[in-house]
Amino acid sequence: MATEHQYFYEDEVFRIDKRGNVEFGMVLENSELVSSDDNSDAEDNVKIKKGHIRVAWHPTGAEEVVCEKKVGLADRSLMPGDVVRRMIKGKDTQRGYCRHMEVTACVQVVGTKHIINNIKSSNLVSLEVILGFNL
Repeated sequence: MATEHQYFYEDEVFRIDKRGNVEFGMVLENSELVSSDDNSDAEDNVKIKKGHIRVAWHPTGAEEVVCEKKVGLADRSLMPGDVVRRMIKGKDTQRGYCRHMEVTACVQVVGTKHIINNIKSSNLVSLEVILGFNL
């Protein structure tokens, strides 16, 4: 079993429900790293097993501990200056710092289950522009 964690605090994850719909959630903690929220209940102090994560599901905010293998990575935000590394088991693998980001999206066509993968964010147009809103 790998000891490295696949998901980290504030990663956005997804899963497919029984009806084939995509559900999104945010990782609150993994078995090693706990969020810095000091408002913890007795339930929150329960240690999470390796290979599991605590997720808050959108839009309800319901929290659930799930196996990392049952979800996929939807978004991991990096900002310039963030430390980057290679995931090599048992090695300190810091490689450098993030200098540039390229954002892509997977877009679902409204009213269908059709998904278009890897669209560059620079090719997307904001709804405010299309509808003429001034925010």
